[in-house]
Amino acid sequence: MSVKHITEVVQLEGITPTQKLILFIIANYSDEFGQAYPSHGRIMKISCLSRSAVIKNLNKLKEDGYIDWENRNDTSNLYTLTFNRGVSQKHRGVSQRYTILKLILNKYIFFLIKKFLRSIRRNVIKGFSLIQRTHT
Repeated sequence: MSVKHITEVVQLEGITPTQKLILFIIANYSDEFGQAYPSHGRIMKISCLSRSAVIKNLNKLKEDGYIDWENRNDTSNLYTLTFNRGVSQKHRGVSQRYTILKLILNKYIFFLIKKFLRSIRRNVIKGFSLIQRTHT
């Protein structure tokens, strides 16, 4: 059991409770390198999930970069916890780029609104000056 990896699972956000439970199980069996080899049957027994639910959630965790595994012949897979590496870094990078893009876009929209309001103000002032000229 690796307390370090269990602590990392505790701190994870943005995953389903089922995915977190599966990560807890793998972390509980993992060594100091984050590697473990619980079978699908073992994960099913501990989590009370069906085989299809276990496989579906393992695939999603792999897709999102939380785990990776190596198929071993006639035995369970060798899972490796990859919380801060691989695809998850890619997702974080996309998220950071999106945030930066959103900030730039917000500044540009603010600039356009400010420019538009200045234009309205000028036109209103011109309108008032025309009204004053016609009444004098």
